[in-house]
Amino acid sequence: MFTPSIQAVYTWFKNNKPYKDCAVFKLERKIPLRQVIGKLKADQIDEMVMSAAPDVEKGNKAYPGHFQRCLTALMKTLTAGELEEVERTQEKWQNDGPPIDVRLKFVLII
Repeated sequence: MFTPSIQAVYTWFKNNKPYKDCAVFKLERKIPLRQVIGKLKADQIDEMVMSAAPDVEKGNKAYPGHFQRCLTALMKTLTAGELEEVERTQEKWQNDGPPIDVRLKFVLII
């Protein structure tokens, strides 16, 4: 595609492009409301999964599907006050980042 000299220049510019100020940390990726609810109410969702499918345990291949279905059902039953509280938490996590225990769960679950 490129000649070797042009490829070298292209690579140099790619590697030496200016970076954003590292002192200001802000998440580039948006945290979905669904993910916040899944983290905050994980125990309640786990109970719903166990009541819906008692034979499915964490680590089973079928567990994520049941978890997502129960999460959707839980999201539909949230009241306006609970939803507003979760939205405030989402905004806080977006600005400051999730708490350390939730970050560890992000790494372990995802």
